[in-house]
Amino acid sequence: MGHSENDWQIRMNFYVQSLRSLLAKNILLPDDSVLVLAGGPHDRVSLLEAGFSNVVISNLDFHPGDAEYAPFSWVQLDAERIERDDESYDWVVIHAGLHHLGVPAQGVCEMFRVCRKGILCFEARDSLAMRLALKVSLSSAYELEPAFLSGGHSGGYRNGLFPRQGNQFGMVAVKTKRLQPWLTIEGGRLRFRDEMLSKTYDRTKYV
Repeated sequence: MGHSENDWQIRMNFYVQSLRSLLAKNILLPDDSVLVLAGGPHDRVSLLEAGFSNVVISNLDFHPGDAEYAPFSWVQLDAERIERDDESYDWVVIHAGLHHLGVPAQGVCEMFRVCRKGILCFEARDSLAMRLALKVSLSSAYELEPAFLSGGHSGGYRNGLFPRQGNQFGMVAVKTKRLQPWLTIEGGRLRFRDEMLSKTYDRTKYV
């Protein structure tokens, strides 16, 4: 969705408030290592304001240096192919960025792969209020503003020139070591536990 200045400020306030709430509940810790995907200066401000100290901000496009992200660092990363080892960071965060990915689900899978504790995803939610805002032109169905402001060079699909429609979900997910009871790992691969499933499903009914 497109962002008016007031709409964006509301989103950023929600971002900071959510981080502070998770800190207050000890779900997040101030010294947890955090990787931000599809990030920018707004992420720096929000994470600093919330009280984090160990943050790496990344994006697909290139930035000339780390100065604008100090005291945090910046690195160029593709959210759909994160060039980091498994469980490299405590938390992986993406704010208003999943809908820019070619395959958002791939990005979420990559986030889970490189996190140790969990992931945080912030996205616009499809709602009656949002639909009314679209009807009276308080927001837009496609993010044209970033593409316009960059001269058509970035802000859209995979940070390119094609504007994307906003995603319609948001979540905080904590990573666990437990699998669903019908899954097991053998030889580094997931396997259905046939012996368990056979108690519920009769294969002869599906032949």
